[in-house]
Amino acid sequence: MSFKETDKAIRAWNHRRIDYFRRLRLQLTKFFFDHRKNLLSAGKAEKNILVFRLDDKLGDAVVSTGFLKAVKKAFPDYKLTVLAGPQTAEIYKGLSFVNEVVTCKKGFVALFKVYSLLKKRTYKYIVNTSHILSPRVIMLLSCLKAEVKTGFLNSEFQVFSETADYSENNHHVLIRYRKLIELMNVRDADLKYVVELKKESLQKAAEAYQAFSGKKVVILNSFAGARLRNFSKTTTFEIVKRLVDDGQTVVISAANAGDHRILTDWRKELNMENWKQLPEFSSLEDNLALMSLADLIITPDTAWVHLAAALEKNLVAVYREDTEEKNSLIWAPAHKNSRVVYAPNTTENPHDINNVSVDSVIKESQSFFQH
Repeated sequence: MSFKETDKAIRAWNHRRIDYFRRLRLQLTKFFFDHRKNLLSAGKAEKNILVFRLDDKLGDAVVSTGFLKAVKKAFPDYKLTVLAGPQTAEIYKGLSFVNEVVTCKKGFVALFKVYSLLKKRTYKYIVNTSHILSPRVIMLLSCLKAEVKTGFLNSEFQVFSETADYSENNHHVLIRYRKLIELMNVRDADLKYVVELKKESLQKAAEAYQAFSGKKVVILNSFAGARLRNFSKTTTFEIVKRLVDDGQTVVISAANAGDHRILTDWRKELNMENWKQLPEFSSLEDNLALMSLADLIITPDTAWVHLAAALEKNLVAVYREDTEEKNSLIWAPAHKNSRVVYAPNTTENPHDINNVSVDSVIKESQSFFQH
């Protein structure tokens, strides 16, 4: 067995192991907690709405922002609270229409502290917006009091009073949010993603952009948090060289603090004048500000796709060719100024985004600048 075959087999086994123990923990939690509904009669709850966003996935968090804005618009005199993980909490804290963000770290102690805070209130709605159900969501749902407890595809759980049904592999993610908000008797909601920029970060970005006056600025993100969805050094080099070849384009490789260290080494190897890196822009707020002023954003399939959509920026997104899951359909950019390029699945390099044709990426990128 070759190294690639061994690596593939180990990864497949590890995924099965993780899925097995996830299902086991969920079934045990269901056994002990699912029968406790704690549902209130209509009109008995305080004017509170609680939304769970506990998986701490940044892209999913961005996608949910339009739903949150629509909820607040429909229930303006209700207190809207979002329960989120440490990373995604930063997205919600910047939204003017969210009244409160409660951060929940992993672990029983953190969960108990959150429960102790939230149990002091009753809720009109408690809504779970993660498509992956976790034991702590079931535990909190069973213990907190609400008139309606709802989520996605959860009809097998008694603790939910209502559930939003949709075709999991055949509908864009916004369909599930539309189904969900319709359960709250809200029709024709605007679910467009929302991010709100910090003035300090925007000013900092504007000052940095002064050095690129008169040039087209392309923000390139190479990292997606998964090895086979990251642009490799080779792919990144090819994209950069092709983009800056006209002498009128500046490419800024944006990243978080950890990935900036990788970029530093890459740029030492490919020393090109119009390929820039701004390590002082490593926070989410600062990167959003950089993106907001760019002429174009190029990124693999990751949260940056949805951030670009929220900012309504020109976007070239690279997705892997769909196989079992239709990821490029479910998580496609919800944005008219976007182009999608697909990386084919090959026998030699299965499910690797670096199978993408750089020619296609450049062609779609240049289409935004043709008159």
